[in-house]
This record gives sequence, C-alpha cells and structure tokens, in this order.
Amino acid sequence: MSKYLLAYFGAAVVFFTLDVVWLMYITKNFYKNELGHLLLDNPNMVAAGIFYIFYVLGIVLIAVLPGLRAESLWVAAGYGVLLGGLCYGTYEITNYATLNNWPIKVVVVDLIWGMFITGLSAAGGYMLVKFFSN
Repeated sequence: MSKYLLAYFGAAVVFFTLDVVWLMYITKNFYKNELGHLLLDNPNMVAAGIFYIFYVLGIVLIAVLPGLRAESLWVAAGYGVLLGGLCYGTYEITNYATLNNWPIKVVVVDLIWGMFITGLSAAGGYMLVKFFSN
C-alpha cells in the first residue's frame, strides 16, 4: 500500500474516532447548552463526510508528509497542531466576530480541541506509515 494511503488511513481513523467520541459523548451537553438554538436535530451527514474527507487530506499534505520528509513524529504532530489552530481558530474567531452571542467558551474549547485532534491525527498517520515501512 502506498505511503499516501497509509498516511490518509491512519490520520482518518484517529480523527474520526476521536471526533465521534468527542461530539457524541464528551461534549454533547456542552454544545447543546451553548449552541442548542443553532443545532440541527439530525446533523447533515453528507456535509460532515465532505468535511472529514477534505480535512484529513489537509492533515496528510500539510502535516504528515512534512513529518515523513523530516523523519520526525514531532514535525508531523507539530504541523498538525498548527493546522488545527489555524483551521479551528479561523472558524471560531470568525463566528465570534460575526455572530450574535457566540460564546467565548466555545471558541476556547474548540480551538484547543482542534489543535489536539489534528496533532494526534497527524501523528497517527505518520506512525502508520513508519510501522509499515520498517
């Protein structure tokens, strides 16, 4: 299997698994309490799937591959943290700046979560490639 597919698969499994646990179990009530008036009863799974496909591609291109070139898990994870901060930060700070009463708690929690999950997903993609290349 190519290193690109391994990187994508590793990052996708980590990202999707952690995000499902995060959204369905850990922060379900948090988001309901903070943003309940904005939430759909049933999320648009097609839109969510499109997000996951493209975001994981970004993780691979911007974090995992540079980590593999540098032969460094820390480069992959670090670039992942940076990417998560940029992406989640852009979304959250834009909402905070443009939407009425967007909670600062949501900005902080989502920014930290985005950095954490993206860094871990990049590390997962990196480690799967390294595992199968030895």
